Amino acid sequence: MVNEDNIDDASDPEEGDNVVTYDSDTEYHREIESDSSSRSSSPDQQHASTSNIAVIARSVNIIVHHTNEEASIRNLKLTNTEELYAFIGILILMGANNDSELPIDDLWGKVLGKNIYTATMSRIRFGELLSLIRFDDKQTRTERQKQDKFCPIREVFYKIDELFVKYYIPSAHLSIDEMLSLFRGRCPFKVFMKDKPGKYGILIRMLSDAHTRYILKMEVYAGKDERPAEERSAKAVVRRLVKPLEGTGRNVTTDRYYTSIELAEELYNDKLTLVGT
Repeated sequence: MVNEDNIDDASDPEEGDNVVTYDSDTEYHREIESDSSSRSSSPDQQHASTSNIAVIARSVNIIVHHTNEEASIRNLKLTNTEELYAFIGILILMGANNDSELPIDDLWGKVLGKNIYTATMSRIRFGELLSLIRFDDKQTRTERQKQDKFCPIREVFYKIDELFVKYYIPSAHLSIDEMLSLFRGRCPFKVFMKDKPGKYGILIRMLSDAHTRYILKMEVYAGKDERPAEERSAKAVVRRLVKPLEGTGRNVTTDRYYTSIELAEELYNDKLTLVGT
């Protein structure tokens, strides 16, 4: 949970990064300065997995296009949809196997290496794609980044975000919370957990199915928010996240930061109920 009072410089910040603190034990958060009724049945986990595949497919062509732009600039081999699917599959498997923090050389090595990685693509090609992968037009990024620090990935991120709820019928019970998605690269809005020294990541607010944990809607904390105060409030965050499911009679569970009588009344008027601390 984010607390304005706990903003601190990282012990080893990268140049150009504005690193702040994420404290999972803080009671309160503050903003940091610097259709429809047919959605009623509850699917199983297999449905969730299938939906994730469909979501990824809709954005792959955009990634292929911009990645090949970068490959052309660096005179490296172009990629294609099939190879990119394989690359994304390896990344997902690394996360599932808790391999993402191990050196690439080890994952393709003779001792700690796994056949699924070596059989999919070479270590050298995986490293190339890891350095080449792009999600936006590099030629216009500098200008866009003046107003939007999240612009390098915003287009693909929100295309995926819009599709999560489209391809999935959630259960009657939803929850809103925050998570810190671990990330070691350069990022101007990277945060670190005060209770986990050395751990950096991206702060994400999300709406999920309370039973299957399938994510339905997300918002990324991308640094100082220039929107009016009422649009940065905890209530506004909840209203944006639950908007696709208004009128469906579902229940939303929130923690102390997001809970308020005013929010409960507004959700009730939109045929949603609230449970909170």
